[in-house]
Amino acid sequence: MLMKWSDTTGQSSQLDSGYIAQHLISLLTGIKGSGMRGKGKDLQDDSEIKTASSVAGVDVPRWNQPMGATEESRVKKMNEFLKHPSIYYVLFDTRKNSDQVRVRVWKVLPESDADFQKVVRTWDKMFPPPSYNFQLHPPVRKDSNVATNEAGNIDLPLMFEAREDGKGLMKVHLFDPSNRKSKYIPRGNRSQSKLDPFH
Repeated sequence: MLMKWSDTTGQSSQLDSGYIAQHLISLLTGIKGSGMRGKGKDLQDDSEIKTASSVAGVDVPRWNQPMGATEESRVKKMNEFLKHPSIYYVLFDTRKNSDQVRVRVWKVLPESDADFQKVVRTWDKMFPPPSYNFQLHPPVRKDSNVATNEAGNIDLPLMFEAREDGKGLMKVHLFDPSNRKSKYIPRGNRSQSKLDPFH
């Protein structure tokens, strides 16, 4: 089935939540992928897709963005990350006390989203020596758009939400591709690395 969709989306037919997310974003945006199986651009316009899944899992998922190990390479990678036309954050999860799958997508325009930039750049200044991986912890099993990070939480603009119904069919509840901005939320407890997504 994914091989058939590959002709339409230009994405890989590999079975993985990250590749399925790439198919979904290509369908929602009309922008094809490079078909490079994670080695090239996620989308042909150089937009980035970050995927996390907690379906049938016990680990806390994260959206990861590796940065360089040295200050020079870290600054270079951070600036490249913030120049993507769009960053799509995809989460596969279930609602609290439910086993029905939910798919949500948040769309960030990093170059013009000052609050998103603030979280990334504040994170960059927090670690001596710097961490090599910028992480956002998605709102797993929560009816929330707030992702958490030690540098500050961020209320992300929700673009898409679909939920599985009682018959096992996915129903679209929201599709809003308009360009909206994030909202920065300062962290009250900097020693807390992440909020517990399961409560």
